[in-house]
Amino acid sequence: MAVVRGLITFILTLTLLVFFVPESHAEPVVAVEDGGPVTSLPSNLSVPGALRPLLEEVLRRSPTFRQQVQKLRHAPHVRMAIRYGDVSTWHVLRAESVVSRYEWGALQVDTTLYTARDVIEVIAHELEHVCEQIDGLDVRQLSQRRHSGVYTVGQHFETQRAIVIGRQVAREALGVTVGAVVPPRPSA
Repeated sequence: MAVVRGLITFILTLTLLVFFVPESHAEPVVAVEDGGPVTSLPSNLSVPGALRPLLEEVLRRSPTFRQQVQKLRHAPHVRMAIRYGDVSTWHVLRAESVVSRYEWGALQVDTTLYTARDVIEVIAHELEHVCEQIDGLDVRQLSQRRHSGVYTVGQHFETQRAIVIGRQVAREALGVTVGAVVPPRPSA
């Protein structure tokens, strides 16, 4: 029963994002790759088929997500695979990424999603961890330093950078302008 509820939540989230979130009237700024616009996910990012249309829509709406995808696209030695884990049971983590390093610098990142909620934020968050690895961030070493923005959570590492970027991509995908002021309610 919980699996069905999770699947329904995911489908409703996808439907709301794709069909009911109003698009901006301004033409989106799209990054350019080899003379053409970036409108597809890179070949070194593997995602479940059901997630592909959602992530391609996020790619169109979020400049931050486009930057992340560009960074991954330009790192052919890095491969990221996203899959769903068991969403029917409660998990401490919303997602978990396991990084495997190989000779000559190759990196395989296997990400398991344990939630159907906030999937855009979660994927952007985990993708930012991959970008941190591409940038050469040594999270193990940084977690030992105060105020580094990197800390340990059990056997995992967390970064302030991934938290901020995940939330930013989610806001951009929903069309919320960062720093926008909510208009006051009219008084009676």
